[in-house]
Amino acid sequence: MDAQTTSSQQQQQQGSAPVSLPFIDIKDSPIFRSKVGELERTSAALSNRTRKLLQGASQYCQALDDAFQASLKFSDCIESCSGGSGMDGRGGDDDVGLQLGGPVLHRFVQSLKEMSSFLELLRTQVELIICDGLGSRSDRLYESIRNGEKRLQQKTSEYDAVRSKHLGHHGKRLGQKNSTTKQEVVIQARVEADEARFDLAKALVKAQGDYKFEVIEAVANVMQSQVKYFEHGHAVAQGLLPYIDESLKYVEALKEDSKAKMDKLDELIEYERTCSREHDLKVSRAEEERLKTEYGLDDGDAEASSTQQKSSRNLASELEALIQQTRVSGNALVTILKQGYLLKRSSTMRNKWQRRFFVLDSTGMLYYYSTKSEGINVGDLIRKSGANQHPHTTVNLLTAAVKPGLPEDEKPVPYAFRIVSPEREYYLQAEDEIDASSWIETLQGVIVCLLSGAFQSTDVKRPEVNASPIRPTHSRDMSGDMSALMANFNLMDEKQDAHRRDGPDVILAQVPGNDVCADCRARKPEWGSINLGSLHCIECSGIHRKLGVHVSKIRSLTLDTRVWDDYLVSLFQVLGNDFVNSIWEANVDESMKPQPSSPASVKEAYIIDKYVKRTFMEPRSGDGSWNDDLWDGIRNNDILTCYRALVHSEGVPKSPVQPAKILATNIGSKFQEHEDFMPTALHFACCCGSGLVVVFLLVSGKYSIDAQDGSGRTPLMYALYFDKPEIAKILLTYGSSSKIVDFEGFTPFTWLKKKCPRSMQCASDPDLLKDLMN
Repeated sequence: MDAQTTSSQQQQQQGSAPVSLPFIDIKDSPIFRSKVGELERTSAALSNRTRKLLQGASQYCQALDDAFQASLKFSDCIESCSGGSGMDGRGGDDDVGLQLGGPVLHRFVQSLKEMSSFLELLRTQVELIICDGLGSRSDRLYESIRNGEKRLQQKTSEYDAVRSKHLGHHGKRLGQKNSTTKQEVVIQARVEADEARFDLAKALVKAQGDYKFEVIEAVANVMQSQVKYFEHGHAVAQGLLPYIDESLKYVEALKEDSKAKMDKLDELIEYERTCSREHDLKVSRAEEERLKTEYGLDDGDAEASSTQQKSSRNLASELEALIQQTRVSGNALVTILKQGYLLKRSSTMRNKWQRRFFVLDSTGMLYYYSTKSEGINVGDLIRKSGANQHPHTTVNLLTAAVKPGLPEDEKPVPYAFRIVSPEREYYLQAEDEIDASSWIETLQGVIVCLLSGAFQSTDVKRPEVNASPIRPTHSRDMSGDMSALMANFNLMDEKQDAHRRDGPDVILAQVPGNDVCADCRARKPEWGSINLGSLHCIECSGIHRKLGVHVSKIRSLTLDTRVWDDYLVSLFQVLGNDFVNSIWEANVDESMKPQPSSPASVKEAYIIDKYVKRTFMEPRSGDGSWNDDLWDGIRNNDILTCYRALVHSEGVPKSPVQPAKILATNIGSKFQEHEDFMPTALHFACCCGSGLVVVFLLVSGKYSIDAQDGSGRTPLMYALYFDKPEIAKILLTYGSSSKIVDFEGFTPFTWLKKKCPRSMQCASDPDLLKDLMN
């Protein structure tokens, strides 16, 4: 029974699956060389297929990047359409943006950009896992086979040459002299040839196995990233559904509003047509009356005069009612009494007549809009009046008089009238006699109301020249509808963000010793020193603040709720006042401690002795140093040991040389035995510590979160290299920079991409990758 059969039987007896090797034996034989050739062809086929997979992955990454860029452009177009993000970050706040639903579209833009970021994360993961990770490993396997083939060929040729020379096949065979040395040379050549054959066999077998499991592993990881991509996208889409429903309801309301406005506009157009026809009819009748008067045919003068007097009385009553309404409302209800185009003669020497839009409202104000452009049209007026046009006030009508025509010494102008006041005179011209008479009658009626006391002009805060009128002549109110919609959106935000949980004051009160102040034993302390790990009453916390943040960082348990994240609360649960005081008050007699009722000066003196002078701490006993204890505590994830060592170490503890050197060497950093370039305890915690240890070192205030070692690597880079995604996210949350560059030019993101091929957890964490790219 041969050795292979015996080995197979032993494995079956032990219950394990038999291992099948591609070689019967690895002696240099035709069978071995044939098997090597077969494995080389198989490896080449695997390599070719892997290369095609890499090409497909590269094309997939490019497609994802194209989709990401297109999605960003689309979201930017939507944002631009809505008028930008606005002053409050909730959508465009200009008129056009509001009409297009700026706040609504901005909500969709945010979600679309978030979904786009998931595309970029997916692309990055595919690139890291397949293009970079699998590609580099495939190249190394292929290169090892190539090198093995070359080495085997070289060593075999050398062995053949030595053997032939030793056997006398080439030239005269050597005699017995130095035969031992020659035999050793032959043996050495054979051994090297055997080793080269063994290395090639191992490279081929390794390539066969690695190609298979690494391809499967890479594709499985990419599929897992795909699943996470769809999960994140589904979560965003689900959160968007209420806003879509609300938006569609708003769209229906807008449609109804638009239809109502169109109906109202049709009514207004019909009314304007009726007024125009009546105006034209009045102009025709006025022309007929003028002709009758001119030719002595004035039989209808009495009836026309009666009708005109009745119309004047009705106008006076209407003006008085509207002006009285404005005065009673405190100028809240302002009505436009008359508006329209008039020609105004300039006050310059040229006496040029220019078309202006005049407005007379129920505050007794007469103002007009002007334009600098020649040949004004309606579109120009609408555009300019909304952006650059300001109303120009005229005279105080209370002290003015309206007279028809121009002064007698001037050339007559048809349909002209003038407004005369002590301030100045305005010369105006209407388009026809009816329009001129209407303006004159309305202006005179307002003046009569002002003089009669129906409206106290002194109650009106008159706008300055070029100031806006009390109420614009044209307005468009979109803010009400949009405010209502955004109120619903904000309510949904509050419902989604609302979560109930006990506050840190309730949680930490359950820790032994935390029911009283760590310094004076006052009950229910509501302030915490985040670097000391203890709770204090409000009076003692005020004294702590005086000591400075380098001694104690005081935060409220009820007010500074954002500070108390889950890690900090967990840290305080591990520590507690009893443990903290066992270190700071190791040599304190209970009678020495102040009472809650003790004077503030007594409490302050005690706190200074306790934390500044360190009077009550117990000195170190035994061998070793606090620095060594700190690194041991980090290695064992022992928070209490770390706290004890860090508290006893004044200043920043120095790193032990040998562990720091090993740590720097493992990550490939240059080691310099200088405290400014050695890895710190925070670097070490990012290698083998827990998230809680890292938080403790950060809140202690003794370590810079972006401290750099001899090659410029930060704790964040250490966490990425040693595949600690939780610690990396903690560092980013506490303010670690994702833009810092080491001495080789790597940022944390490029460091993960190029130098951390085995950090699969970090490379497949979408939230971490997103934070690193920001």
